[in-house]
This record gives sequence, structure tokens and C-alpha cells, in this order.
Amino acid sequence: MGKMVFAICSLLTAILLSACVSDPHLGKEMGWDSLYTAGHIQQIAFVRPDEALALLDTAEDRRLLSPFDINDLRCFVYHNGLSHYKTALFYARKAYALPESRKDPERFLSLVFTMAEDCHNNGDYAGSVKYCAEGMKLIQETGDRTYEANLHVMWGMNLMEMEQYDEAFRHMNLAIGILDEEVRKHPCYKTWDDLFYALGMKVSLLWDKDRYAEALAMRPLIAKALHGLEASEDTSEGVLDMRCAETDVVYCCIAYTIGNKAEGDSLYRRVRTLIPPRPTASISAFLA
Repeated sequence: MGKMVFAICSLLTAILLSACVSDPHLGKEMGWDSLYTAGHIQQIAFVRPDEALALLDTAEDRRLLSPFDINDLRCFVYHNGLSHYKTALFYARKAYALPESRKDPERFLSLVFTMAEDCHNNGDYAGSVKYCAEGMKLIQETGDRTYEANLHVMWGMNLMEMEQYDEAFRHMNLAIGILDEEVRKHPCYKTWDDLFYALGMKVSLLWDKDRYAEALAMRPLIAKALHGLEASEDTSEGVLDMRCAETDVVYCCIAYTIGNKAEGDSLYRRVRTLIPPRPTASISAFLA
């Protein structure tokens, strides 16, 4: 049983930390009527990352997208589709270094946030805090409250690694409060998914600190966020199943930890049906 719980918890880290959502501004700018657009590549990145990378190779050869778009989108695919955070950060830094990156403050903010995530996932917590601080300054220009909330979550995750637990949960609660307001005003895929991300990370951290009752009490809030994702017409292909699996994984971990084997087994089986094999670092390998 201990081996199974360890495998499931490894799965939780692999999929929940990759909950970054697509940037809607790219789809608006590039259009959706061609294979070689940012919008289309983002749409398939979660479920067909190899195809997305092949399209980017062709787009680069034919100069169909700018160097910034190519690097930014490769970062997106490696981050979201393959969970290769070192490679994602490599391309993010290439995009960040280009003068074009700063022409659109909202896209630049999205890139900076992804860099904060990738630094965190690679264990560079000081680097992640640096990009979080830069992102907070950019918020003053863009006024994007969802990114403000996401930066609070990332900051909290870094503080948790630095063993500053009270301050970490303060940042998490600030994020959830902001996003709860945002879904009331703008109930779309992006806001619901950002809320799910904040709630999911708080539950994961509560479980990690043995605060099981508090984690279980958050189940209705997460169910509400999942319902919002299901009701949103612009939810990307495959995202809802992934989010449902993420929910089942963390509560499966909690169930096994507190000795509720029946529920743990039930959730374990359901996760196996929700998540298909991926091209690399197959999720099925975690559950074998």
C-alpha cells in the first residue's frame, strides 16, 4: 500500500503542477482557421503535443510565425503537453530575451508566470520568486486579477518549500478570494480553471501538512469549479478529464493516508479510466 500511495502522490505532483491554462489572447490575435496558428497549436498541446511541435517546426521553416511566437509556443507545449519543465524554461528564456516579448503586456505576463512555474518545478525557488515579483509589477499595467491570483498561488508554493507555512497559506487564501470574485463576474473556462488550480494546490498542501479535515472540507468548492469547467463552452479538449483526475488523485491520497481503503481503491480505479497514456512519462507508469 505504501508503494501505491507514493506512486499516486508522484502522479499528483506531475499533473497538478502542470495546470497552466492556455492564453486566450493568442487565439484572438492569430485566428482559428489554420493549422499554423497559436490558437490551434494551444488547443492540441494537451492531447497531441508531438503534433503541435511538428507544426511549430514547419511554421519555423516557412516563417509562418515570428521567432517570439515559435519560442513562446514551444514553451507552452513542453510545459503543458509534455511536462518537460527544463525544456519549457529554455524556450521561455529565448522568448523572454526577444524585444518583441514586451510589445503585448498580457502575453509577456503570461510568459513571466510560466517562467515562475518552470523555475519552481525545477527546484529554483529563488528564481521563481524573482519572476513572481516581476509579474506582480506587470499586474499594475494589465490589471489582470486572475494572473494576480495565480502569482499568489505560485508565491505560496515557494514559501511552502521554504517552510514559511502560515505565509504560504495566506497567499493561497488571497488567490482563492480573488478568483471566487472573478468567476462571479466572468464565468468562463479561464477563470474557472484558475480557480480550480488555486483550490487544488491548497488541498495538496493541506494534505502534505497532515491537515486532512481542512482538505476534505474543500471538496464542495472543487466540485463547483469542475461544474463551471463542464458548463464552459470554451473549455479545451481533454482538460475536464484531466482536472477530474487531478481531483480524484489528491483525494485518493488522502483516503489511503487516513485509512479509508475502500474510497482510495475506488478513486484509484477511476483515475486509471480518466487519464490516457501520454507520449512520454506515461501517467499509466505511475499507476502500474
